[in-house]
Amino acid sequence: MGRAIHAVPAALILIGCAALVGAWPQGPDLQVDFGRELYLPWRVAQGERLYLDLAHWSGALSVSWHALLFRTFGASLVVVKLSNLVVCGAIAVTVYATAKRLAGLAAAFATTGFFLGAVAFAQLLPLANYDYLTPYTHELTHGLALSLAGLFAMTRFEGDARAGWLCGLILAAVAATKIEVMAAYGAAIAVGFGWPCVRGEAAERAEAFRNLRSLLAGFAIGVLAISFFVSLQSGFEAALRGWVEPWRVLAGSSVSTLSFYRHVMGTLDPLASLLTIFWGALAVTALLFVIASLAVAWQRFGLERGTPLVIVAAVVATWLWPLPVPWTQSLLAPVALMVLVLLVRSIRETVSGRENGAQTAILVFALALTAKMAFNARLAHYGFALYLPAVLVCIAWLATSFPAIVERRGGSARLARVLGFAVVLSLGWSLHGQTDRLRDVRSASVGQGGDLMRADHRATAFNEALAHLESLPTDTTVAVLPEGVMLNYLARRKTSTPYINYMPPELEMYGEQAIVAAFRESPPDVIVLMHKRAGLYGTPFFGRDYGRALYGFATANYRTVETWGGVPFDPSTRFGVRIMVRKEGS
Repeated sequence: MGRAIHAVPAALILIGCAALVGAWPQGPDLQVDFGRELYLPWRVAQGERLYLDLAHWSGALSVSWHALLFRTFGASLVVVKLSNLVVCGAIAVTVYATAKRLAGLAAAFATTGFFLGAVAFAQLLPLANYDYLTPYTHELTHGLALSLAGLFAMTRFEGDARAGWLCGLILAAVAATKIEVMAAYGAAIAVGFGWPCVRGEAAERAEAFRNLRSLLAGFAIGVLAISFFVSLQSGFEAALRGWVEPWRVLAGSSVSTLSFYRHVMGTLDPLASLLTIFWGALAVTALLFVIASLAVAWQRFGLERGTPLVIVAAVVATWLWPLPVPWTQSLLAPVALMVLVLLVRSIRETVSGRENGAQTAILVFALALTAKMAFNARLAHYGFALYLPAVLVCIAWLATSFPAIVERRGGSARLARVLGFAVVLSLGWSLHGQTDRLRDVRSASVGQGGDLMRADHRATAFNEALAHLESLPTDTTVAVLPEGVMLNYLARRKTSTPYINYMPPELEMYGEQAIVAAFRESPPDVIVLMHKRAGLYGTPFFGRDYGRALYGFATANYRTVETWGGVPFDPSTRFGVRIMVRKEGS
């Protein structure tokens, strides 16, 4: 056991490093989302104010943090990647420590190894924005890292005022990231700190109320500290808006009704989603039954000495024949349902006094975080963060509780654990293989120095447009329609309005007429039309299916000077970029 305590962390470090080597040169995507993650902190570092000079619908913490890094070390993709590597390491350490404390060393190894080897640096979609090195939004990964740290503090200092202070401070920080993460973490700590206030003896309840007061005090101090930090970057008014703007945008728009988000949630075709979960639950049940049956037979025939051979065979088999991607999806489909079952069991045990509230709080957090993908469970897309805790909870159960159940029924707990690990390893290999296949399409380069990144077929036209913008005066203002603010960042050319994206969600949140009015009041010197399909929103092309008023403004007031690749927004175009400059008198 003593050697394992040191060997397990060393093995996890090797797993993480091996995954990182392949991921470091990749990502982010040239056009989608991540340009915002670089552009906003670059402009804040240059003196512009978040929410006032720059439209932003999430909390202020992540942008302000990166702006501080840019001011200190200079603006570059490498600075952000290094910061994200620290965040990723913090998540791994927290997952390991929490799993080890609540479920033991085997669960700590399985959960942390799966995170580092199969999720942290994986790219399961063509867009290289859904990992922890170049995430599509840092508010999500930062909020998750903070939430996991808060949950660990709850388990480490349970019943102690220190848990209240730490969790309160962290709640304030999470509230300055992303609403869905804050809601999940808030629900978890409400359970963790609220439950002891209604059970136990009078002395226990009095202590629980003291801890709750510490939580509220920590939250208040955290709000003040974060407001001060944000005000250093963007000013006091921006710091105040940072607490309100995400909620205002959420309440004032119907973004969640767009077909894209209904697809993400799995509600576009609810019956198909429910059938997927049903068949996935049957597959998982059958798999667990087979493992349990083998473990019982193994014990009954006295074959325990052969377990090392099974370990070797399982490793070789999962390496040579990883799970096919559809099977992987089948295993993931019922994850939220499995967590719900575990939560009900945990609540019963907490009520009976056999278990403390910390484990229940973690299950609440994991389940609440899946709400945005409730009927579309997957680790790809938003699931790399939103579904991760639920998946890790199930892996921990497979490594500890399931073998214990098998042992109580006369089976070999050791074999059940080995076969469970084999399933996790096969799932990880399957995800790793998918990542490798998708990385092969990014063979070109864009940017230079600290901003160098890999890219796909879009690189040629993108690089031509980048070179053209870099040849213009540094005070030239540029707007990329409908999406592509990465071009602004790499060329170090600012926009002329607060708005930087013009996809259906942004047009819905801010109003197309308000955006057009901002363009009329402060027209950019250059407009770039960058081809983009938006079929998942139900509106495939900018200027035809959405953004017609903004496209009309561009074509009426700007003339084309150069086009690279295909004609933007032509259905037959694969990718193209068009540079337009203001007409005389416009």
